[in-house]
Amino acid sequence: MLYTPHSIIGASIAYVFPNPFVALPLSFVSHFLFDVAPHSNPSPRKSNKIMKLIMLFEIIIGTALLLLFSKAIAKDIYQFYLMVASGLIANLPDFLMIPYVILKKNCKLCKEITLFQKLIQTHVPGKWGYTIQIAFILLLFWSFLDKLIPYFGQIL
Repeated sequence: MLYTPHSIIGASIAYVFPNPFVALPLSFVSHFLFDVAPHSNPSPRKSNKIMKLIMLFEIIIGTALLLLFSKAIAKDIYQFYLMVASGLIANLPDFLMIPYVILKKNCKLCKEITLFQKLIQTHVPGKWGYTIQIAFILLLFWSFLDKLIPYFGQIL
């Protein structure tokens, strides 16, 4: 799954469970649970430079959405920081793959996480996999619409 859905899922978990001892571990575990859902994402190892730039751009856009989403619905600054942290923690398994997959370092933990993720992921053809992820993000935004509309109405 792409960075953005994991981020929004992690932030949503922190909203529903505002305790860091619950939200942060749940956000980490959610990564694996949602990677089981059918999705598409490019392989960093097999991608050319243009695709790697697109992947980096998606991370930048996803981080911006994570910050906006968290700012819009957090009840206070503490929850905002927890939501952002949970959104980042939800992506930690993918970040832990970087040394093994991209940098080709022999990191035992990184290799094990990579192999486990390959085992559990359900990849589908691009148009379906990306559509599913976009629909999932929209569904999450829709579920928080009553909090998002007043926030964006104020800043517009």
